[in-house]
Amino acid sequence: MIQSHEIPQEHTEINIHEIRQLHTDGVFYTGKEVDFTEETKQQIVSSYSRVAERSLTNQGPQSIRIEQEELLSCLDDAETIYTTINIDGEIVPFPVFIPIRNMPGSFDESFHEERLGIKKDQDDFNGIFFFAGTEEIISQIDSFNKDTLSSIRSVIVEYEDRDVELYEELKLKLSNGGILTQEDNFIDEKNGTPASLNHYIGRAYRAEDIEFNNEPNSRLIDVFNRDVNEGRIEKRPYNGASIVSPEEFAIDSKLQDDLWRFSEDQFNGLTENFPIIQEPDREEFVSILSDPGTTNVVYFYEGRPVTSCVFIENIDNCNWLRPDYFDDYFNEQQRAYFPYLATHPDFTSHGFASATVELLDDLVFRSGNPFNILFECTNVSNDSVPNLVETAIKLDGKLNVDLDMIAKYYIKSLKIVD
Repeated sequence: MIQSHEIPQEHTEINIHEIRQLHTDGVFYTGKEVDFTEETKQQIVSSYSRVAERSLTNQGPQSIRIEQEELLSCLDDAETIYTTINIDGEIVPFPVFIPIRNMPGSFDESFHEERLGIKKDQDDFNGIFFFAGTEEIISQIDSFNKDTLSSIRSVIVEYEDRDVELYEELKLKLSNGGILTQEDNFIDEKNGTPASLNHYIGRAYRAEDIEFNNEPNSRLIDVFNRDVNEGRIEKRPYNGASIVSPEEFAIDSKLQDDLWRFSEDQFNGLTENFPIIQEPDREEFVSILSDPGTTNVVYFYEGRPVTSCVFIENIDNCNWLRPDYFDDYFNEQQRAYFPYLATHPDFTSHGFASATVELLDDLVFRSGNPFNILFECTNVSNDSVPNLVETAIKLDGKLNVDLDMIAKYYIKSLKIVD
């Protein structure tokens, strides 16, 4: 077992051989003491990926929180805290606590600073870290000590509900080192629930056994184009719902701007006061909606786009999800990720959202195949979003749906008490 203490203060370049020597002393250290060689950095990235993929939290639908470029960034951060760990028989350095400034895609630093009452100048370090360990890592640690964690004010922890022992073990190992913590569950003021990300699957199927002359496994865009050619549906009507193909969306900058403008407002509203950033940036938004594996349903009012509903059939583009998890879960069945249904704030009570979903339901129905819908929501919207999805799918009586929550991820903070 490892107990924490520090290595000498001189700043030196350190290689894997020296890391193995340090391990015999059971050392914790920060980036202030060492520079890793490029070879060592690559081995850290490789080792971290293997350990993270084996963890219980990363066996569910959600991908590893720390992306490779963020991990490389943290290896150059003087405040990152490491230990040396035995991973598959190799002694390697492992970043246990990562400053959240290295994870801008996941954390808004100002949100956490304000919550902790931190007032700092732009160049000051806020002491907020993300716990990057797993059950495999924490099991090799006996305790931390105050000297090692002196720069930490708060530790953010994310874990799947099946992996609650990871969180409890972290608290225990901190306590073993005489480090007192105060728990913050980011309780929502409106419904009193702790912060969580909840993943759902909805299995949509026909309410009646009616056959259509569609090819097996028809994509929604194929069904739509067939209906357009047969005169059943109008493409991009002056008033009404229509699919806008990814190819059309990719070259229509005005449509991109219009949809992004009111979709961003909805993203921000749904994730307000939430500890992890959930909304995509504009570049990601355009990239996803321009992908051939995305179905964009838009309602036009007097030629103006006012409602947007998206199905992402190619979930390889959703870097926050694990496609292999869903490959195993669904085998060859059709599935799509349903990220949002957004309406321009000036038109929220006009029934345009319902009309948009009705077209989508009709396309799913006419495809002639069961369809699996994936979506997620936070604890703030967990009382409403699943009900809205179920109501929308059953809107015109053509489809039924069975909803199941398949995973819940908690986000908590441990504030270090002086």
